[in-house]
Amino acid sequence: DDLFRTRADGAGDEQVLVKSSVRKYPSDWSAHWIVFTAFDSTRKQDLWVLDRGGEPKPYLQTEFSERDGQLSPDERWMLYVSDETGRGAVYIRPFPDVNRGKWRVSGAGAGVGPQWRADGKEIFYVDDGGRLVAVPVTLGEQSPELRRPQVLFRTGGLTRAQYEVSRDGARFLVPVRSEGNQADVPLSVVLNWPTLL
Repeated sequence: DDLFRTRADGAGDEQVLVKSSVRKYPSDWSAHWIVFTAFDSTRKQDLWVLDRGGEPKPYLQTEFSERDGQLSPDERWMLYVSDETGRGAVYIRPFPDVNRGKWRVSGAGAGVGPQWRADGKEIFYVDDGGRLVAVPVTLGEQSPELRRPQVLFRTGGLTRAQYEVSRDGARFLVPVRSEGNQADVPLSVVLNWPTLL
């Protein structure tokens, strides 16, 4: 349950980034930061960050569980899921100064799996009905302007960020089950396909 870094090409040895007795998992990384969720001794979850050359430090520790942090593309805002109302909902806070405000993104309903569009102008999440929702946002200097959430499509019951968004926010990669069969949909991978042309 420690955090490691290794080269994508597999060369060299992996490097330990965070070693502790606490269970943890990374949820986002950027050029300067790694965001991870850590479980405390009561099995509550807290948001931590690690800068490129420093020690891990808590970003958000409350009596509630906060998890799945996602930095905005400009690294000035943090999306996360909190259970402070009794069930998971998506919130946004300034980064790195966590005390400059908090805004609820997922409206009155629950929300999980927050993600940013690559330009920071839209936030996506999965609502309690299993639908993918988009929220247009303008990130001001002091506060975000969140506009009306728009339901995009039903996902089939995702419970976390099990989807990917294209950079322009126009396409999504989402796991689905076939209509008439509850078994997993087969996936065929063709290697060296140009030789078949």
